[in-house]
Amino acid sequence: MTVRVSAAGADARQVEHAIALGRVTVTADHDFLELADDLVARGVRFPGVMFILPYTMVGEAVRAITLVALAREPRELANRIEWIK
Repeated sequence: MTVRVSAAGADARQVEHAIALGRVTVTADHDFLELADDLVARGVRFPGVMFILPYTMVGEAVRAITLVALAREPRELANRIEWIK
């Protein structure tokens, strides 16, 4: 099943690809927050977004992403944004 994101461009294509693969998107790009908000507003299910907050050190982000990946089931991340700091 193909899900169309109601925005154009590379970011929307990445989100569509992540949905098709059932993969969480990890990003620091604020555009993905708008895309996720749009999906929620339209009731479209998506695997989730891990958003790395500005000024987060790379090592801290990697540790936080690893912790989330080990501690949560994929279904717990679906349709939401996980803030990484």
